[in-house]
Amino acid sequence: MKITSLSQEENFFSALNNAAYSESFDQILLNFNSFPEHTFYIDAEQNQGIMNLKKQIDEELKPMKLIEKNRPKFNPHVTLAFRDLKSDVYRELITEFKDRKFKRKFLVSAFSVYKHDGKRWQAFKEIPFKSPSEKPKPLTLFG
Repeated sequence: MKITSLSQEENFFSALNNAAYSESFDQILLNFNSFPEHTFYIDAEQNQGIMNLKKQIDEELKPMKLIEKNRPKFNPHVTLAFRDLKSDVYRELITEFKDRKFKRKFLVSAFSVYKHDGKRWQAFKEIPFKSPSEKPKPLTLFG
């Protein structure tokens, strides 16, 4: 019998499936914002659900060394326009939307992995949440 190791992609999705033991949570999107000169977005309010999900994903991906050590602070958001924005269009958007109010709430019961196809980001795989009570407990000798 030949034993083969899991591919990097299989390891990646296995880690993400391990991170998916989470209760569904409400997410609020609130108002417009931007990262200077290149990204226009809607803010996602930080809440315990999204922060726990981020922490679980980070913990599961850490052994794969996919998490940058000096990455920017986590800023949950929904990107509306990214680097393909011309500077003058970016400034126009900011002027038009800086004082507009926006608020929507939705239930989060899964997360998705996106892959860039050379032109745009495409949904690659959705990972639904699983009940935390079903998460396998680590084996312990004295537990």
